[in-house]
Amino acid sequence: MGASILAKSKQIEAQIHYENKEPLRALESFENLVKMVIKGANKESKDKAIARYAASVFSLIETTQSNPELAVGKLNELLIELEDWKKSVLGNCNDLLCDLKFRQSNIRYDIIKAIAYFYLGEYKRNISPEEAQLNYANAAELLENPGEIDPREVGLTSDPLRRKERIRILYNLSVIYHRLGDIDLYQKKWKEANELAYEFRLDEESFWLTHLKLQNALDDSSNSSKVLLKKFSYPTSNSPA
Repeated sequence: MGASILAKSKQIEAQIHYENKEPLRALESFENLVKMVIKGANKESKDKAIARYAASVFSLIETTQSNPELAVGKLNELLIELEDWKKSVLGNCNDLLCDLKFRQSNIRYDIIKAIAYFYLGEYKRNISPEEAQLNYANAAELLENPGEIDPREVGLTSDPLRRKERIRILYNLSVIYHRLGDIDLYQKKWKEANELAYEFRLDEESFWLTHLKLQNALDDSSNSSKVLLKKFSYPTSNSPA
């Protein structure tokens, strides 16, 4: 009971920092919260703590683009925490089947990891292009089918992701493939996302997809990356709540 109260208090503290636009202090609080719940809390508490921690990392990155060392360090710490989360669930089971079962029951693991890889690619892009491309490729692999869900379930009631989330994943994939220079796959994913957004009358998603296409046309001529990085964050991370 005492640990639960302490975790709740830490969560409230982190949320206050987040709402007060104090991203570094919010992140520090969420880091402490994750360390508190990762081993002893139930699945729902772990999931929420990890999601909020990840969102605070991405929020910090978006506000500290002038400090790449801090950003890269926090992204690498996030990747480590994700692996610690998986290990805390799997215990001594290290085979591929256990790994698959974890990813299937914790679909956010793949999505958060992919976003972290994307941002690492952004920061490595002008320093080490080969390393950046590897990070983009890792992100794309994870987002192609988060949790290795049976493709026949996608879009059905058994699909663990909502339609909006599926569209946002396609949006993100189009961004990543554009970064990788695969224009065919970029256009394919953009078209799939746009058709779904139109079919389900999701105006906000349609707006961002239209904006993305325009922005990419501008980026191709100016090699700008700042706006694309900002827009990538839109469909991926949920604000801590």
